[in-house]
Amino acid sequence: MIKALIVSILMFFPLLFGGNISHVSQNNQPFEQEIAKKMLNSNEFITYWMNDFRLDDEGQKIAICDITYNEYTIMYSKYAELNNADRTVVDNTPDYEEGYTIKDSILELVRIHGNMNRKQEETKQTLNQSTTIIIIVVIAVFGMSTICVFFVLKNNNVIQ
Repeated sequence: MIKALIVSILMFFPLLFGGNISHVSQNNQPFEQEIAKKMLNSNEFITYWMNDFRLDDEGQKIAICDITYNEYTIMYSKYAELNNADRTVVDNTPDYEEGYTIKDSILELVRIHGNMNRKQEETKQTLNQSTTIIIIVVIAVFGMSTICVFFVLKNNNVIQ
């Protein structure tokens, strides 16, 4: 009887992991190579900054305060991909305004659009229906298995 109970518990154990127990140590070289291809160097970022990010379709300079949040997030994701040496070069590059560097402009954009990031982070995350059901079922199966173990142990006079 105890053996049957242990076997039934072991049968439910893989369900806790979605039935997929595999090693995580897979080769990530193709993924790392793909990331390396996407990374910009300082010259590419400066070209993007001067020709695409700070100029409109007619070639006119866009003021920092007129840059939209979506444009800012695209630019900042490219800036975040730079390594330290490239970031130093970019930071010290003069921007269109005299006396300002790209770093000064980025800091101003972070000041302007940074509040939107914080507002998005403050929103509560909720569980969807399927996740909630899975959690309830796992807890129920664990609880029922525990009760069954104690019942079998009590019937076999192992515990009182």
